[in-house]
Amino acid sequence: MNRQQLAKTMHSKGCNKEITFRKQSRNIELLQVRIKEYTKKKNIECGLEELERLRSNNESKSFYQTLNKSRKDFQPRTILCQNREGMLLSEEDDILRRWAEHFDELLNKEFFNQNVTSQETYQVHSDTNEPTPTSDEVENATKKLKDNKAPGIDLIQAELIKTVSPDFVECMYQLMTKIWTTETIPEDWN
Repeated sequence: MNRQQLAKTMHSKGCNKEITFRKQSRNIELLQVRIKEYTKKKNIECGLEELERLRSNNESKSFYQTLNKSRKDFQPRTILCQNREGMLLSEEDDILRRWAEHFDELLNKEFFNQNVTSQETYQVHSDTNEPTPTSDEVENATKKLKDNKAPGIDLIQAELIKTVSPDFVECMYQLMTKIWTTETIPEDWN
């Protein structure tokens, strides 16, 4: 065998190895795609079976929660908060610190300033002479809040309010009593 034939043979063997390697890589990729498709199909089937089970057991709340989760892709909840200067805070520690400052300011000062301008309060006039709410009524009202409801603009869940300490209930009672007797509510509650 001369050199040219030997070179061709070696080159063709190298090319054959490369072609074989490419075919094997392509087969592995196709196999991975098939596995993903199969897994996705099985997950969908399991989800449908779960939905059918919930529907047949008349568990409507769980049924609709599962149905809504299956319709949407995962979307992380973005929680932002503004600091005193109006800059957005995105770090969890900064947000928690800002909430602590906010409630410290809110709860550790006089509820209403006597020199409040008319823009900061809203007058409520009642024709009836209802008695002031009692502490027990405020406590019972917080206990009767419904679970699994969307929070308001302050993002405070009803479950959180229901599990607070008696000191919080006392602060809420004082706030409600002050609002009831002065017949004014803060402007930002509107």
